[in-house]
Amino acid sequence: MLKRKICDWYLASIVALMGIVVLANFALDVANARTAGTSSPSVSKESSSNKKPIYLTQDTGSQQKPFVVRTISTPETQSEASNDAIYQQASTADRHTVEVGIAAISFGLFQTIALFLTFWIMRRTATKQLRAYCLVESARIENIVAGQTPVAVVTIRNSGQTPAAEFRQWANMGFDHFPQTIPPPMDEREDELPSHPLAPGREISAHPSLGRALSAMEVAGLQAGAVALYVIGRATYIDSFGKEQFTEYCLFAGGPIGIDKGQMSAYPGQNHFT
Repeated sequence: MLKRKICDWYLASIVALMGIVVLANFALDVANARTAGTSSPSVSKESSSNKKPIYLTQDTGSQQKPFVVRTISTPETQSEASNDAIYQQASTADRHTVEVGIAAISFGLFQTIALFLTFWIMRRTATKQLRAYCLVESARIENIVAGQTPVAVVTIRNSGQTPAAEFRQWANMGFDHFPQTIPPPMDEREDELPSHPLAPGREISAHPSLGRALSAMEVAGLQAGAVALYVIGRATYIDSFGKEQFTEYCLFAGGPIGIDKGQMSAYPGQNHFT
């Protein structure tokens, strides 16, 4: 069990490391692209306040003809226009680099989440396919005659691919009307058998009995289908993944199926397993 847990953590660590590597590669690409975008000559746009005004004046002026002062900005030179274009291109490239970086990081996070989900689905599927399944394989009842004690044989088989650890079970038989008036309790019994492992494909049987002999009237009621012999039981075990599982069953002979062949059938709504 410990080795399996270590293996699971190892696989999870590999998946996490792959996600970190993906994010690191994207971050490196973004850094390289940003460096390339900002390696062009940095140009600061000159403020228009540095432009010197030109004053056009007249040599003389009077109250009737005052002189006129007009401020005219000097036109941008060829070099200033080129620097301004480079500045605009650098700003645009830097903005695009940031957008591409955000998209790349988002894509990397999505890939990491997808890897974790894939690993989780694969592990869940493997658990369902490989775990132990201890279910009722067959059931019959013997000695259903007046003056004898009926005994049931309930066979449980591990139909899974891995062993079932700490397998325990109990089973009891009772006599009641059909259909049942009160469902029988599925509590643990004192006569629970000792625990033991159950290998894949192996079977184990329980032999509950009524504990007393049947009367002729009870046998007649069984043949008429008014009453039935019931066998209830519960099996618990731990699968190879450390999870506790159970199987509950309620079987009957008599009622609508009769007792001629001693066969038993599952009572509707009272059979459950995990």
